[in-house]
Amino acid sequence: MATSTFSTGDGKVSMDAKAKALVAAKIQEGEYKVRMIGEYAVRTDRAIDALEKKVQDIEAVMDLELMLGEYCADLSDMHKARHYYRATSLSEEEKLYLHQIDDFAAATIAEYEASVGPVPAFDKHLSLFSQEIPLEFPEPLAPPPPSSASASHHEPAVDNGGDVAC
Repeated sequence: MATSTFSTGDGKVSMDAKAKALVAAKIQEGEYKVRMIGEYAVRTDRAIDALEKKVQDIEAVMDLELMLGEYCADLSDMHKARHYYRATSLSEEEKLYLHQIDDFAAATIAEYEASVGPVPAFDKHLSLFSQEIPLEFPEPLAPPPPSSASASHHEPAVDNGGDVAC
């Protein structure tokens, strides 16, 4: 039997072949466990990455579900509003008023065409100072009050030594 001795500082310890084999086996077992822990860490990292991806997918689906829920709520509100505020059929009195408005508009257009000419197309901005569209301004319904006829707005009043007051 082969024995070996080594020094540990306080004494000599002898080691036979069986002990050497046992130490080598334990070292190999430790190296194997370290490799397994490393492989387990790699598998765990992959699993964590896969779970993070799955969580991101679930969050995206939840965001879409929330948006869809908001859209459905808006759509439901629109349906309710349309149902509650749906135009009902007009009463006979309302139909009569609308007919009178249509008749008045047609008569006004006919009067304009008779006195001024054809009604221009209103496809651009209108201006009261435009030369293209002649406008008739109505006559005043009441004469101006007598007090305003006596005062002249064109001549300044001289008062207090030449101060001009309007």
